[in-house]
Amino acid sequence: MERLMPLLLLPPPYYFFLFKNQDCLFELHETYPKQTLRNRFFIVSSQGVMRVSIPVKRQGNKKSIHVEIDYAQNWIGPLKQSLDTCYNASPYFLYYKDALWQIFDSKPRFLFQLNLSLFHWCIGILGFEKDIHFTKKFEGPCKEIEWPLPKQAYAQVFDKKPQPEISVIDLLFNLGPESEAFLKNAYTSS
Repeated sequence: MERLMPLLLLPPPYYFFLFKNQDCLFELHETYPKQTLRNRFFIVSSQGVMRVSIPVKRQGNKKSIHVEIDYAQNWIGPLKQSLDTCYNASPYFLYYKDALWQIFDSKPRFLFQLNLSLFHWCIGILGFEKDIHFTKKFEGPCKEIEWPLPKQAYAQVFDKKPQPEISVIDLLFNLGPESEAFLKNAYTSS
């Protein structure tokens, strides 16, 4: 049976563990729920956990597939600055950042397009070769994902207590090509 999952914005590493180890179907036809990881992610800064949000246009109840990104707000520059400040000293940030900037600079109209481009970028780095499947109509609400702590830690720029909701980019920028091996051993299949 396929696991129904929302298409999230740079979600925690466990999301990719689930994708790799389960049959997943991404729900695009749900009514867009506000204040979720669909348009925000968390990174680690010198001050602790920091939330990064992508502004979306508010136009009533819309399906997730129709939610537009609000480019009237200046968010790309500050987002890049935040990531640069938090991850410039990490081992793989300079290696990956140009491709990441290209995705943000492409300014996709819809949030799902941005999330999907970022998802493809992440699974490319992780070396996952697996088809991505989407709902053709509303299949039902997605089961909430509980974000467990990994069974092991990895070296980070800001040596903070591990947080389960931290974005996968923290893992990618700190472990680079070793991220896939980390994911294999970090969680237990359920």
